[in-house]
Amino acid sequence: MLVGAFLIAVVYDIFIKMLNALMLSINTFTTLGFGEIPIKGLPRYLAIVQGFIGWFMLTLFSVSLISQLLH
Repeated sequence: MLVGAFLIAVVYDIFIKMLNALMLSINTFTTLGFGEIPIKGLPRYLAIVQGFIGWFMLTLFSVSLISQLLH
């Protein structure tokens, strides 16, 4: 019984960490900011790179949409 409770707690902890990582990734990719999750170290630099990729893709989408509307 105790082992089962421990396994449930571990799975729950991993699930919450994955949700936080997903939220950080979506925040970064859509360039909304980091208000809720403080990040440090290597993930901070990866988030910066991901933010630039999101900004670039948004720009590329806008340019291609305007180009299609003008032709």
